Amino acid sequence: MKRKTANLWIRNTSPYPDSEVYILCRTALESVQASLSPTERLRPIIVKMTATHYGHRGRAHWTEREYNCGADRHTKIWYRILVRIGSPQHFPVQVNYRKFRDMPEFEFRTYREAIVGVTAHEIGHTLGNSGRKQGEEICEMCSWDAVDYYRKHQPEIDAEISTQTAQLQSALQARQNYDSITSTPQARREKKLQHASTGLARWQRKLKLATTKVKTYQRTVRRLQKTQQADLLPLDQPESQPMAQAATQSTP
Repeated sequence: MKRKTANLWIRNTSPYPDSEVYILCRTALESVQASLSPTERLRPIIVKMTATHYGHRGRAHWTEREYNCGADRHTKIWYRILVRIGSPQHFPVQVNYRKFRDMPEFEFRTYREAIVGVTAHEIGHTLGNSGRKQGEEICEMCSWDAVDYYRKHQPEIDAEISTQTAQLQSALQARQNYDSITSTPQARREKKLQHASTGLARWQRKLKLATTKVKTYQRTVRRLQKTQQADLLPLDQPESQPMAQAATQSTP
């Protein structure tokens, strides 16, 4: 599913809930944004979240254009990254970028820390950091800082996730209860009866309106017909009057 704000767009196909993924990716974005230099500019980010058989994977980045955005219908450029997180059983895990030596080493204790860390790493590449050792080292530091940021604010972040999850569960339960009530034969017959009654009332109103219109047009037609006959009558009258006068005068 999709969850979108002005600067963060989540496309989640992983087994983790959308609300949880959004809050964790937003945490990573806040961490990177807090450490920006005056010359760095953070672009709007699309996070494509998927599952993987491994613990965690990531890739960055692509640009994606969104047309006709906002009231002025402008074109908006998003920076899209890919984040792949495995099942909770892969954690805790030691994080070390093995492609290069002397890279930062830290730990993802849970899948939530992995979501935050990998997202922050890939966001770091959108700032212009390359895939070479220096760029990867900077991105790994972004990841480490984001995990520390999450740990410092973990109580409130986890509480927000719990609140969102509880609200979604409550809404889902309410929907299931509604479906169970409305799926009975009696409920279906009542719904059909209500639909038929509404349709009957609607067409009765239309019939009443049509009857009134028919009567109105009938009166108008009769009135116009009488007016037309009255207009034709004086045209025949002058021809018959001279003949009648001539016949009267010729009588001795």
